[in-house]
Amino acid sequence: MHKLLKVYELLGGEEDIVNPTKELIKEGHILKLSAKNRSSQERYLILFNDRLLYCVPKLRLIGQKFGVRARIDVEGMELKETSSLSASHTFLVSGKQRSLELLASSVSDCVCVTPQAIQDTIVKHEEMAHLLNGSLRDSETPPDSPASDLGRRAPTPIREKDVTMCMKCQEPFNSITKRRHHCKACGHVVCGKCSEFRAQLKYDNNRWSRVCCDCHTALQGTAASPPQPEPPSHRRRSILQVRATTQRLGPGGAGGVGAGGRGLRGRSSLTEAQWLREMGLEGVSGGG
Repeated sequence: MHKLLKVYELLGGEEDIVNPTKELIKEGHILKLSAKNRSSQERYLILFNDRLLYCVPKLRLIGQKFGVRARIDVEGMELKETSSLSASHTFLVSGKQRSLELLASSVSDCVCVTPQAIQDTIVKHEEMAHLLNGSLRDSETPPDSPASDLGRRAPTPIREKDVTMCMKCQEPFNSITKRRHHCKACGHVVCGKCSEFRAQLKYDNNRWSRVCCDCHTALQGTAASPPQPEPPSHRRRSILQVRATTQRLGPGGAGGVGAGGRGLRGRSSLTEAQWLREMGLEGVSGGG
């Protein structure tokens, strides 16, 4: 209980962890790999018998030291080995709420929350569930398939640096017109056009999230149709079109530019001499 109180103070009391059923397994610093640029970020993990807290440090001298970024249930959690050319000793924690790729620069650095400690916690939790329920699953319930997990479980994101073209339309990426996006349902790296759809994801509290066309069809049950462009008659004109139209009409309105703010329509109310004077053509004779 003393250890739980210590962790409770580290989190500033924002987590209700002081509970007789809670058991603190491990805690400690670790590095997390970014899926975008593969940079390492310092994080803090707190492993309980039923949940893993993924925390970020807070720059405070006193009081709360860490803020909880994600809460991942041990139930349904999987541990996977990963390989990276830029880093060694990496592993993936895949949970229903989120997936994390973690890094230890050496095996000895990862002495607090080790992959083995997480795996042992997962196995122990499954054994406890088996004892309480008699079975991990009802005999009538078929095992979950990858398709049934879509939207219910956080995907394993694919590293953006490893993908050079959209995984749907096969168009190559570039930094200006064809940028990379992650589908929040399957984790694939796709372009903006192939991910301009939204769907509610249960693992993310039913928030509307960016998904690819295939996942939108699977989750919504209907074929994905991208937004249609507005008809030309209803499109807003750009500033260049407006300026060009204004210059064509002139300050005197339709019919061309007239001197002194008048268009050519005002010529009928002027004598020829007055009109020539205003146009700067005074002294030019029409008869030669």
